[in-house]
Amino acid sequence: LLAQMNELEPTSDQFQNLLTQLQTNVEHHVSEEENELFPKGRKVLGEAELQEMGQEIIEFKQENMSSHAAGM
Repeated sequence: LLAQMNELEPTSDQFQNLLTQLQTNVEHHVSEEENELFPKGRKVLGEAELQEMGQEIIEFKQENMSSHAAGM
């Protein structure tokens, strides 16, 4: 969808239709994660492992944000 949108004028009807489709897809994806995948992950992994994974994600983001900002 993004590649198609990139070729269009944002004011076109086709762009607006694709934007609506993208929004619907993202909302469905988020709902599926929050209501199905995340609860299953909590059961399988447990709180301690989730906390550890969360910390790893935070550190990864910080490292990549720092290296990205340094490259600018």
